[in-house]
Amino acid sequence: MTSLLPYLAIRNAGSGVCATIVDNCAVLARLKNHAGFKTADLECDDCCPECVDEGPYKGNSVDDGLWWATQTGPGVEDFLGLLVSSIDLESSASARRRGEPGDDDPEFTPRILEITGRLLSNSHAGTYFGETAYLELLSQTCGDCDFELEVLPFCAEEFSREEPIDDWEPDDLPDLIEDDEACGPCDRQDPDWEPKRLPEPLYDPWDIDTGRRSLMRARFRNFDASDEQEDNPIPYCHGKSVRIVFEVIDDHEWGEGVEGCEFPLSTEFDRCRPPDWSKCLIVTEPEGCVDPDAVVASADVETSRPPVLTDTGICAPLYSHSVACLTPPLSTTGNVGIGFDIWSGGKDLRNLSMHMWPASHNWPSPATCEGEALYNNKKPCSTLDISFVPASSLMSIDPRRGQVVVNCPGASEQQAEEFTGGWGFPVFDFSCRYWIKITADCFETAEDATMSLTYWPRWQS
Repeated sequence: MTSLLPYLAIRNAGSGVCATIVDNCAVLARLKNHAGFKTADLECDDCCPECVDEGPYKGNSVDDGLWWATQTGPGVEDFLGLLVSSIDLESSASARRRGEPGDDDPEFTPRILEITGRLLSNSHAGTYFGETAYLELLSQTCGDCDFELEVLPFCAEEFSREEPIDDWEPDDLPDLIEDDEACGPCDRQDPDWEPKRLPEPLYDPWDIDTGRRSLMRARFRNFDASDEQEDNPIPYCHGKSVRIVFEVIDDHEWGEGVEGCEFPLSTEFDRCRPPDWSKCLIVTEPEGCVDPDAVVASADVETSRPPVLTDTGICAPLYSHSVACLTPPLSTTGNVGIGFDIWSGGKDLRNLSMHMWPASHNWPSPATCEGEALYNNKKPCSTLDISFVPASSLMSIDPRRGQVVVNCPGASEQQAEEFTGGWGFPVFDFSCRYWIKITADCFETAEDATMSLTYWPRWQS
């Protein structure tokens, strides 16, 4: 098993449970302020590694934010906390999980995360309170919801690059000229304007790892008394040795997210592009067949076509505009999942789409007219269609949880996969850079609608 540092925070999005259930540094600070332990040797690097100590701790359970500090009941004042001696996480390739040799189809078994330590208190009532509080906290469920665990496998080393990376940014779009004969903004650009093109090489991959990991799907299994004798700096106290066990369903470990760019999804109508009819399929009517409802348009009469409804419920907008973002140099050696947060703004958001391409050298941004014409002839490596987000709501597409959720006004978080299509929560090579192009419907987008990106490193444990 992998031995983790004595820090563990839990979160359950469905029930609202959120607590740091293992924090030796805070517990030791509380002991140092307690009369019964002032003579004990409480200094040990293994008990409180430097990278876990985010103090300064005051030694007061309320001031230090210990999750049980504001509870009431007999023994609460005597309970001092849980001092952990080990946190072990089973490997995804362990012999237990692989099954016996010769098994054709071994039964899937979740990884085990096991915590051993001692509940510390000044009385038996304090010990009972601590045990009961932990059981109540960990037993809160919401149907099939799982805990998210944040752990620290190691302390990050101090490291910085000698030469910072100068990232590449495209130029702003050109001003539009007056032209009564032009059709759309691409025909009204300054003919002498040249878009900035992406140079080569893109960037030099590098790695800085903070050590923090998130295990996104874990289920509480048991909280038991432990007979194991722990090496402990505390010579004596009322308390109880315990063992807490989680089952970790997902084999992947996620690092801290890197904030990406934020898109405004609305634009001035002058920037909205009409459909490119040259890309439409022209159907030739067979001889002898005449549509009695067809309207014959003269040269100076504008025709219209109905929007095309896709399988996901998104319509091809009559007028749309695009913005694009180049993924940044990422300080990780893990693959990367991309999360999206979409704020709908003051009205319902409809017909939003995303296309993602590997960035090509010597090509401009796909948000430009020239770049869009080039990239539209390449198959994107991933697409996302969003048919609907209610007004004043936040849609989150989280690759770690593998879920699409919406937070609507006056309602709790709820699943919303039916409003999206085409996105399978893929992960991408950290050493490559990608263009992410967002296309919004000019008529179905509020002025204050936005989309922001987060890049989540992922490792196979």
